[in-house]
Amino acid sequence: MYQNKYRIPYAWGRSFYEPSLRGKWKEGMWEVTEKTFRKMAKVEKYLINTASPSQIALIYSERTRIIDSYNRYYINQLGLYQALLQEHIQVDPVFAEALTKERINKYKVLIIPDSRTLSEREVNLIRNWVKEGGVLISIASTSLCDEWGRKQSNYLLSELFGVNYQETKTGAANITIAASEIEMSQEITYDTEYPYDLVSPTTANIIAKFNNGDPAILINRYYKGKSIFLTPVKLGLCFQGSKSTEGMFKDYYPGIRELISKLTVFALKGEELPFIISNCPKDVECIMRTQPNRYILHLLNYADEEPVKGVEIELNIPSLKRIKLFYPEDDQRIEYKKLNNKKIAFKLRDFDVHEMVVIEY
Repeated sequence: MYQNKYRIPYAWGRSFYEPSLRGKWKEGMWEVTEKTFRKMAKVEKYLINTASPSQIALIYSERTRIIDSYNRYYINQLGLYQALLQEHIQVDPVFAEALTKERINKYKVLIIPDSRTLSEREVNLIRNWVKEGGVLISIASTSLCDEWGRKQSNYLLSELFGVNYQETKTGAANITIAASEIEMSQEITYDTEYPYDLVSPTTANIIAKFNNGDPAILINRYYKGKSIFLTPVKLGLCFQGSKSTEGMFKDYYPGIRELISKLTVFALKGEELPFIISNCPKDVECIMRTQPNRYILHLLNYADEEPVKGVEIELNIPSLKRIKLFYPEDDQRIEYKKLNNKKIAFKLRDFDVHEMVVIEY
C-alpha cells in the first residue's frame, strides 16, 4: 500500500517515527486503508504465484556493498534501476551471490554496475552465459577486485570486455555517441567529480567518448554474445538532489536516463519488450506479472498529487484467439484493438494511485 499524502513524517536524525505522531491517524487515512485492503481481498488471486516476464536482470553484489564504506554502491545501483523504471522498462533485480546457471539463462540481458568483488564462480557463470549468446552491459570497475575486495591489475572479465584496465580518474564531462545503432539527440552529461575507468581497447570497438577523448562506451563481440562496457563508474548518481534519496523522484542529468534505456533496448537485439507504455508520467512505475495464460499489469503513481490520465499501452500476447481485458477491482471490461497477429493496444482509464489490469488469453 502506498499513498504519498498519508505517509507519516519521519523525524530527522531519529530511528523511529516522531513520538507525538505514533498511534494517530491522519484525516482520511483510515478510509484509504479500508479501501485498499478491500481491493486486495478482491484481487488476491492475481497477486500470488506470479512470475516476471522480463528478459533483463540488474545484478546486485552484496559483497561489493559490504566493502563500500560510503554506501555509494547501493545508491548508484538504485539510481540505474529507477532510471529504467522512469523509462518504463521492467528489470529484475538479482543478487550476484545467488546466480545459478538455471537462473541466469532466463535472461537475454544482464546489467552489472560497478560490481567490483565478484567470485570466481560468478565470473565463470557470466563469461559462459555471454559465450552462449547473452549480452552483458557492465559499468566500470566490475570484476576489478577478487571476492575479498583485493584490487587486481586488470578486470577478471577483461577478455570478455575486450579492454585492459589502466587507472581510475576524474575530470571527464560530456559523452558523445558515434555509433549509428544508438541514436542520441544530445550529449550525455557526466559529473566531472565522479570517477571513470581509463581503459585501452584490445578487441572492443569504441562507440562513445568523453569530451577529453577518453573511451566512454565500448562494444566487444565474445563468441555468440556481446559485451557493452561503460567506463563512467557513477552513472546512477547523475541526478539532481540528495544522493541519499531513495524514492522515484529523481531528475537525471541530460541524456543519462535515455542512454541507459537505449543501451538496454539495443542489447535486446531487436526483441520487443513485453509492453510499451506511452503518455505516462515518469514517476509512474509499470510492472507486469504473469500466471498461466494471463498477464497482470500494475501501475503505481508515486507522485499521487494529480490523477494519471490518458496512458496508452501496447502489449505482445502469445495468442489473440481468446482475449479478455478487465480491471479486476470492479470487473470492468477494457476495449482493445489488434495491431498485428501478436500485439494489441488499449487505453487505461484515469487513476490516482494504483491501477491493475488483467489480460487473459
